[in-house]
Amino acid sequence: MTTATPAVLQRRLGAEFSRRRWQYDPDVVGDLIEQIVRTGAIDPPALARRVSRLFREHNDATVEDLTQAIAAAIGDRTPTAETEGVTLVFEDHSRNLTLAGDARITGGNINVGGTQIVVGTDAPKEEILAGVAALARAAISGEWNADAVRDLAEVVDARDDVDYGDVHDVAVVVLGEDRPKQSRAKEVLAQIATSGVSGALTTGITAGIGELLGQLPT
Repeated sequence: MTTATPAVLQRRLGAEFSRRRWQYDPDVVGDLIEQIVRTGAIDPPALARRVSRLFREHNDATVEDLTQAIAAAIGDRTPTAETEGVTLVFEDHSRNLTLAGDARITGGNINVGGTQIVVGTDAPKEEILAGVAALARAAISGEWNADAVRDLAEVVDARDDVDYGDVHDVAVVVLGEDRPKQSRAKEVLAQIATSGVSGALTTGITAGIGELLGQLPT
C-alpha cells in the first residue's frame, strides 16, 4: 500500500466526489479525514455510514455508492503523519516553501512523510498535483513564491495529463481544508493577477478560489 498524509487523502476524496458529480462539502470530507486520523485506518464501509443522509439525498448517493467512492479514492492508502514545509524540486534547482504551523503538505510517493516533492516534466501526475497543493497552501499561508509559481506553471503546461480541471480540484480541496480568511484569499488572487504567469496553474487556482471565496471566513 502507498502511505498518504491527511491532505492527500482529502484531495483524493474531493477529486473522486467531483468525478461522480457530487457537491464537495468540506464538513463531510473533513469529518471523514478526522475519523481516519483518529483511528489510523481507512474502512470504506464504516466511513460511508458516517456521511449524513442530507448529503446522500442531495447527491442521490447511497451508502454503497459512498463505500465504492471512498474505496476507489483512498482504499489503497495507509494514513501517515503530516509534515510542515516543503521543497519543490525542478530539474536542477529547488524552491523552498514555508507554511503556517497548522498547514498540511504531502510528499506524494517521493520521500513520504518528508518535505521534498519532485515536479519535473517526467514526474508522476500525483507528484505534480502534490506540488500544486504545496504551492497553493504556501500562498494562502502567507508565502507567495513567484519563482516557484513560474517554474510549476511551466511544468504543468508541458504535461498532457495535467490540466486546468486538475488544478482547480486541488485548489478547491486546499481551500476547503485550510479555510483561509477571505482577505488572504483575495491577496492570493491579486498576486496571481500581477504575476504575469498564465496557463492552467494560475487559471485553475484562480477559479478554485473564486468558487469558494464566499464560503470562506471573513
